[in-house]
Amino acid sequence: MVRLYRRTRQARRPPARATLALAVVLAGLVPATAQAALGARTLRVGSRGLDVRELQGYLDTAGYPAAQTGFFSVWTARRVREFEADRRLRVNGIVETSQAGLIRAAANVVPSYGGTTPAPAATTPGPAVTRTVAGARARLLADGTAAAPASAPLAVKRMIAAGNRIARAPYRWGGGHARWYDTGYDCSGTVAFALHGAGYFPGSRPAFGSFNDFGAPGPGRWVTLVMNSGHIYMVVAGLRFDTTGRATTGSRWQTTGRPTAGWRIRHPHGL
Repeated sequence: MVRLYRRTRQARRPPARATLALAVVLAGLVPATAQAALGARTLRVGSRGLDVRELQGYLDTAGYPAAQTGFFSVWTARRVREFEADRRLRVNGIVETSQAGLIRAAANVVPSYGGTTPAPAATTPGPAVTRTVAGARARLLADGTAAAPASAPLAVKRMIAAGNRIARAPYRWGGGHARWYDTGYDCSGTVAFALHGAGYFPGSRPAFGSFNDFGAPGPGRWVTLVMNSGHIYMVVAGLRFDTTGRATTGSRWQTTGRPTAGWRIRHPHGL
């Protein structure tokens, strides 16, 4: 009985050659889309592969911070929706093949005002006060900088002047965190640099940390910070100062707003 049992088990075990052949057949049935380049398939929440990692890299370069994990998470979808909203596309967080080209172009093309290369990042302190215009709202100028309202507090004018220094500086993940005058700035480094110009975060090195407890809750009269777990931007005297704007017009200063539902809103005390 024991010998017969062993023979039965051996008979059930497939030969090594048959196992290898079956593995080859199954491998042929697995779609190769996970190894495809960006644009070869539609990407949505749950997608995985090299093309997802490529997408996240392009989003990050274009100013929509996305960790390059290779997994299309809800956070990646949020970045895609922000891109779609800025470009006035259908906002659904899904990257179809035609949209992939737009995202790639936003990352590869560096828009500028009257030139072919972006303005250099700030390397030395700029003027304390920028150009002013009448009224209570800042104005976007043709060169991508902003003119401050003449009626604004001095801190707001200095904030806009600082923002002008890096309005067209490159986007760089972690930029502005190790030193104030950097080769590029990410979203939090961008906001911190503008606030630093108005006297916030004093010191030769940034030490701003999290903005979750900065200032007071709610929108401000002159300055409003808008943030979530993956991005932060600010609105200064009616103009949006946002890293995502640079991929659209070449400047961080933008005249258009963005949806703020679900975002945390804070403002500097007194502003």
